[in-house]
Amino acid sequence: MRKIGKSVTADRWEKYLIKICQEFNSTWAWEMEKKGYLEMSVECKLALLKYLCECQFDDNLKFKTIINEEDADTMRLQPIGRDKDGLMYWYQLDQDHNVRMYIEEQDDQDGSSWKCIVSSSCSLGNLNWMMTARYCYSSVTLLLIFQKSKRVG
Repeated sequence: MRKIGKSVTADRWEKYLIKICQEFNSTWAWEMEKKGYLEMSVECKLALLKYLCECQFDDNLKFKTIINEEDADTMRLQPIGRDKDGLMYWYQLDQDHNVRMYIEEQDDQDGSSWKCIVSSSCSLGNLNWMMTARYCYSSVTLLLIFQKSKRVG
């Protein structure tokens, strides 16, 4: 919160967060005053986190400069393949070698079709039968990912 012009101490952060909420969304402020941050709904916490992140883009000049120097395409995740039904497959591997694979319907406008189909390198091995059954166009890509995760994990 310091980067958006709010100097906050650890024992008073919730009070300052209420002030931010009052400026932006009175419903969040009311819920936080009545329940406290820990008891707020997940929806409010996520919306508040999103708002604070957006403030970084709007109000933190150093952060904004660094982000603007990055190439947008390098920050944007692309699907690794599509199957015969038009489902798109997304693959993520983080620095701790945690594996996630998601599927999404091609025309999904509201994000409601996202589904996690792989949540560990072990379950990635079980994906092979599913991909064979779905006649995935990108089975070579998935095989390479599987082999890479076996070497890493």
